Amino acid sequence: MKYKLELEQLYPNGIVSDLSNRDRKLYGKISYFARTSFNMKIEEYIINVLGLEYHKYSESKFDSAPLKYLSEKFHRDFTTREIYEYWGISKQRLAQMLNHEPVIGNIWYSPRIEEDLFEIINLLIDQDMVKDEDDSRLIRIYSNIDQEVNVALIGKDRVVKVYNINDSQTIEKLKYKFWFRLTRDEYNLLSNLLYDAKSFQDEYVSNRTFRENVRKIAYKNNLSVKIFMNTLGISYKHPNYKTEEEITELLSEHLIEEPNIIHIHTDDWLTYCSIVRMARRKYPEIGVKALELFARDYGYEYRFFRDTINWTCQEFCVKFDLKF
Repeated sequence: MKYKLELEQLYPNGIVSDLSNRDRKLYGKISYFARTSFNMKIEEYIINVLGLEYHKYSESKFDSAPLKYLSEKFHRDFTTREIYEYWGISKQRLAQMLNHEPVIGNIWYSPRIEEDLFEIINLLIDQDMVKDEDDSRLIRIYSNIDQEVNVALIGKDRVVKVYNINDSQTIEKLKYKFWFRLTRDEYNLLSNLLYDAKSFQDEYVSNRTFRENVRKIAYKNNLSVKIFMNTLGISYKHPNYKTEEEITELLSEHLIEEPNIIHIHTDDWLTYCSIVRMARRKYPEIGVKALELFARDYGYEYRFFRDTINWTCQEFCVKFDLKF
């Protein structure tokens, strides 16, 4: 096939890139031949007739660092599909490119955003959009559950620049945009309880299905459950949260000797693990003595002795797929 041998000699790996700059004369010959003999553009002829891979732009400009940064920092929001479809390459080819060593230094990152780009970003957010593209660049807004916002300027020439947004008004606007992305079922799930914070909290703590649904909606909008509920004007209450009075009452159920000696039997593993977790959250450095100190905080002395079950709490949690 005409010109295949010349291209294979020039590109031994079978990937033709930046041909117009590397060999302008050969580029002109192939372009003319493809147009007059096959009524094709040069890239169509190289790919469909010669069976080679073709990239219009040089990959010497490509730096894998910005895309790796975006995928790590905004992993819930970042998708490679937008990138490889915009660049007109395969998913596998982008994966190969991401394996390139990053260019030394982070010249691709800017802590400040240019004014004209900033205006475009705010216009996009006002229209409930997170991206805008044309023939030369793709603008994409990324946000995460820590309320960090970055903007990627992805060029058709494979150059990627990332800008930080620290404007509080822009972040607030973006944070409230999740309402526009709710489905009718999601909105109905929340709407009945939105104006009654106590009912919402109680439902979240007591109803596992409701809790899972709230989490799904929050994560879908790149928000933690806590930030999501705060956005709704509702104070977050962890489902395992207990007041001081509730903890005192819980411990009192395990009195074994009057007036204040307690022991939590490992036969009741769910209760045992729950109290041990509370103790270790309060005294993470103490280890096995955490439970003893925790009991003293509430006016009790804790007595250790082996029960009928010999599993450790960690072993039990692993066995029954519980968080420890």
